Amino acid sequence: LDFLRRAKGKHVLSQDDMGIILNVATTIQAHSVASHILNTTELSGAEPEKEILWTTKGFKVKSIIDNLILDKEKKLVTIVDLKTTAKSVYSFTRSYVSYGYYRQMAMYKLAVHAFVNEFREAVNGPGGDDREWNLRDMDIKSYIVVVQTTGLNECVVYEPSAYDITLGVEEISDLISRLKWHIGNDQWEYPMEYYANDGSTKLKLSNEYISRIKENS
Repeated sequence: LDFLRRAKGKHVLSQDDMGIILNVATTIQAHSVASHILNTTELSGAEPEKEILWTTKGFKVKSIIDNLILDKEKKLVTIVDLKTTAKSVYSFTRSYVSYGYYRQMAMYKLAVHAFVNEFREAVNGPGGDDREWNLRDMDIKSYIVVVQTTGLNECVVYEPSAYDITLGVEEISDLISRLKWHIGNDQWEYPMEYYANDGSTKLKLSNEYISRIKENS
């Protein structure tokens, strides 16, 4: 009974799970970049698990960033996302594409823009311009820290390209438009294309994919 009282609200880890956590933590600490951008105690301006509530195109959004670092002196905003995988960290590209992690990082960037703009207006009033918090003068970096929970527990830090972030922003805009269409037409059983094309969905290879095929042929 005493143990249950002391353990209230806590999760009991198996010896194996505890070993994985310790190995992963050691790997991250040994990585020069990962250990720096995931430092939430000594790093100035770090806000771990930063929750940002913001609005875009009439929809309320909640973004929880694993670590958000606001460095006004260096004029640098760093967005950090931590991923664990049982697969090789060097094959992360597949997950990056299939799960749309580039779109997730784009969403975080939009959230940071909304957060900083809201903070600046709270300090200076609507339309206020606090140079310390002006994103036009600040560089925004996005990183995905991928650490393996099996094998050697290797760690790799990936930085999505500016093109990927832009593509993610465009996809978010498209997804919101599709959501608005479904809400406006109250049609939810099938994707929008089903209703627009009398039950069939057209297929068309993207220009990027066609170019890739030609390059490899």
